[in-house]
Amino acid sequence: MFDRFKSIRLAAYRTCPVWLLAVVMCASGCRRTRSHQVEHDPPSDAQTAVIVETAEQTFVPTDYWTPAPPTNLNQQRPDDSQWHLSLDEAVAIALAQNKQLLVDLHLPHETCEDIVLQDSAFDTLFQAGGGWARAATQITNVVDGPGGNVASSATDTFGPPNGLSDQLRISKTTRTGGEVSAQFGSTYTLTEPSGAFLNLNPAIQSTLSFEVDHPLFQGAGRDFNEIKVRIAQQLHHISINRVNILVQKTVVDTATSYWSLYGAIAALNARDQVVHEAQRTWEREQAKLEIGESAKPQVAEARVQLERFRADRAVALKVVADAERELRRVLGQPLEDGRRIMPSTVPMKTAPVADWDSGVVAAMSNRPELATQKAAVEAAWLAMASARDGLRPDVRAYARYAITGASNKFDDTVATISDSEFTSWSMGFLYERPLSRRREHALHNQTHIALSRENKTLELIRQDIIVDLHEAFQAIQNAWNIIQLQSDRVEAATLVLESRRAMYEVGEISLDSYLRGLEIWSTSIAEQRAALTNYNQARARWEYARGSILEAMGVKLDGLDSQNEPDGFPVEQLVPPEPQRDQDRPPSKPATVPDNQPEATPPSDD
Repeated sequence: MFDRFKSIRLAAYRTCPVWLLAVVMCASGCRRTRSHQVEHDPPSDAQTAVIVETAEQTFVPTDYWTPAPPTNLNQQRPDDSQWHLSLDEAVAIALAQNKQLLVDLHLPHETCEDIVLQDSAFDTLFQAGGGWARAATQITNVVDGPGGNVASSATDTFGPPNGLSDQLRISKTTRTGGEVSAQFGSTYTLTEPSGAFLNLNPAIQSTLSFEVDHPLFQGAGRDFNEIKVRIAQQLHHISINRVNILVQKTVVDTATSYWSLYGAIAALNARDQVVHEAQRTWEREQAKLEIGESAKPQVAEARVQLERFRADRAVALKVVADAERELRRVLGQPLEDGRRIMPSTVPMKTAPVADWDSGVVAAMSNRPELATQKAAVEAAWLAMASARDGLRPDVRAYARYAITGASNKFDDTVATISDSEFTSWSMGFLYERPLSRRREHALHNQTHIALSRENKTLELIRQDIIVDLHEAFQAIQNAWNIIQLQSDRVEAATLVLESRRAMYEVGEISLDSYLRGLEIWSTSIAEQRAALTNYNQARARWEYARGSILEAMGVKLDGLDSQNEPDGFPVEQLVPPEPQRDQDRPPSKPATVPDNQPEATPPSDD
């Protein structure tokens, strides 16, 4: 039925007038459609869409994911809700969950394949094919015709296909810019009826030839012809170094956020201790009031200080929440999962070993930003060299040698070729040059400017690296000095607090004096922990500035030079070690808090 309809329609197109065909086409193109109906495929993802039939199509999401609400900071959490996390584990998780890193890890493999793609231009090329043709012609004179009343003839031919001079061809582009080839072809011609003056019918002619074409000036030499491969290699180095930049940035951001959380928890612990002592002091004053050894103003003063310390603790608790949120963001973890991250790595308290001269040498050798820009400079120089080659004259030399054989049998033509009796050769040169060469000069000037820009960018990056190194060097030296000063301050504040406590208990000083001593001690402890945090952050920034942050953290970039499918940074199932806890935290009397670890237990919310 369909074939019948198709034949009827084709017949109508052949017989209908032009105006009727135009009317039909116009009518078919002006069909009325309903303006508020849209045919579409359903969405492929989980999110569904509702099409509202209005003048403008509006897609309203009907299903979306809502994260869990933030946890109330004032609620106490059980001990089993803690996530004891070491710095090494945090770095491994951050590298595994960094979405941008997982994307960029594919770039080195893509650029590695581009090197192979550019180098494949020098592969040997094999071509084969054939073509058939038939031509029917009228006979217009006696010479063309076979005589008699024959008014036409037909010729059947077989030969090379369109685009080839022979049926078989092997060619190769050399790395010096030339092209060598060997080809074999055979043509077959049969004319019916045969003419009186046609010697061979059918006529078969075979040819075996060799050709060489090579540039003498423009486009000659390995240096020019391998430029695209060398540029692809530099782009491959750039992609690797960009991944390295992102990895180092992720590592230093993780370390900085990790130590920020450590410092925030340490400050919170100091506030917990002072709140605990202020609570005991207020309770002691209430007990003394009941037996007549204290007065209501003193009880009120103790209560005021207690509430003030509680307010300071609430502020410190918010700082902990902000620091944990930032660390979770860097780690790629949910902002809320019912657990509280507790850093378990002991911060470094050893003297810095930062050396300026060795740091400069390391930074100039290791920073991936510098290696990336050096590769960009090399690629720009290669592009300029390629453009400079275009200013040379285009002179090409060529040579061709061929052996032919003709007969009415294919075997005879091959035998004639093997005898090398009928040969031909040709050689010469070709010179081409635009009269103005404006394009060549403009391209050369453009690449020269690009090279100058890349060199200036290299100088700028070197300057920025020196600035980063200078800042990190001063920061680590200053942080270490502050640690020493804060340790002396804590020691002195502890002595002051112990003496004031003894004097307060025997009634030699007022409650206000003792509470001020308690506040001074609490502030010194918190600032000592902050100094320790800043020092460890400064160490991480120093290693980052000198380009050795990966070695310092034990991170290796493996597999980026291979052509295998990138798997990213595999992270095994991590089992966090048991955290170290402060065993000498005084339950009733504040003392110097050791620097090795923040408290692992959640603070009381009295």
